[in-house]
Amino acid sequence: MVKEAAPEYVNSPTGVWWNMNRCPIPDGYDACQVGPRIDMVLKSLGYSGPLTITAVGDLEDIPVDVLRALSSTGILIRDIPHVNQPPATVMLISDDLDLEAMSDHFCENYEEGYNTLLAYPHALPKKYVANPEKPFDIVTPAQWLWDNFLKDAMDPQETRRLECFDNLFKCRSCRCPFASQSFEEFTDHLQCRDHIVKGFKIKEEMKRYKEKKQPNF
Repeated sequence: MVKEAAPEYVNSPTGVWWNMNRCPIPDGYDACQVGPRIDMVLKSLGYSGPLTITAVGDLEDIPVDVLRALSSTGILIRDIPHVNQPPATVMLISDDLDLEAMSDHFCENYEEGYNTLLAYPHALPKKYVANPEKPFDIVTPAQWLWDNFLKDAMDPQETRRLECFDNLFKCRSCRCPFASQSFEEFTDHLQCRDHIVKGFKIKEEMKRYKEKKQPNF
């Protein structure tokens, strides 16, 4: 199901939140083309306002050459996505478990004037598609399989300039939040002791949280 942009969202900002770990770049696609392809599909549906694409995830698990390619096209590499004020469109690119976890938040956002688009890496389990226009209880005018979304965009001849920010790279998970425009400084930060220790603690906390959520039989 894909509908064109409603009038109030044609010129309003669009923010793309992409979890690179849960919805990786499919085989056969160049990382340099992901941003332009996202831009082209959104423009074809009438979303012509300022565009911000934020790639998030466990950055240590993403190859350095992929991070470099993404950042070269203006995609923000951060642990926390950029948020626009409503009316605005948010496109979520992640798997079904992540989207379900965010569903309550984005149900509230719909009431506040946010328009939500979805892309995911594989077909959704039946429990999420009882109402095709409202998977995860998130009202959405458009949703795609991630691979199909990228296929739908031919190589674009002209794309928007992505919104510029003071710092292309940000990490707020460490004791001392890191921000920089330098890719080399950012990759050095990912290898520093403070980041590694903090990242390990966060993963252990998430592991314990998931274990508590498992049903007891």
